[in-house]
Amino acid sequence: MLSMHVGHPLPHAVCYAEEGASREIKIFLDLDLFSNYTSINMNPQDRSKRLRKLGIVPTIQRLAILEYLEQTTSHPTADQALSAIRKKFPSISRATVYNTLEALTKAGAILRLTVDPSAARYDAETAPHAHFRCRLCNRVYDIELEAGNPAGSEIDGHRIESVRIYAYGVCASCRKNEEESPNA
Repeated sequence: MLSMHVGHPLPHAVCYAEEGASREIKIFLDLDLFSNYTSINMNPQDRSKRLRKLGIVPTIQRLAILEYLEQTTSHPTADQALSAIRKKFPSISRATVYNTLEALTKAGAILRLTVDPSAARYDAETAPHAHFRCRLCNRVYDIELEAGNPAGSEIDGHRIESVRIYAYGVCASCRKNEEESPNA
């Protein structure tokens, strides 16, 4: 059995992996440990309180950025977030968005994903989950993982602080398009 400790931004959460007879590895996560950290579907007052607890002053721009990330599943880049936020706050600066994303990431309120080699992407869902990136359309999707009980927090004496799982391939939408137009 391979044990892993899922850490930053939630260093107390644990998962484990088992190698099956066919040499496949199954990842099991104890998602109950993360119920207090899920930020999705918060109201503005809850967001404001959460930012204060994290040591971040809850400005209207920061709240708007966090709300945008909570309401999207597209895992936007900083520039995509800037473009979306400017629809509501036309005068918001690039620096404000980038600095807010950095502060939210450091505080553990959001995840910075490195699934895309060309740009960091952001996710407000901080509970452990894997990501899939389509090599054709570059969209990033959440992937469900099986839940299970934690087995430990170290591997061969090493304390694991963070586990990120990225899968790459062709998404269902692009596969469907390929099947509909076989000449492409």
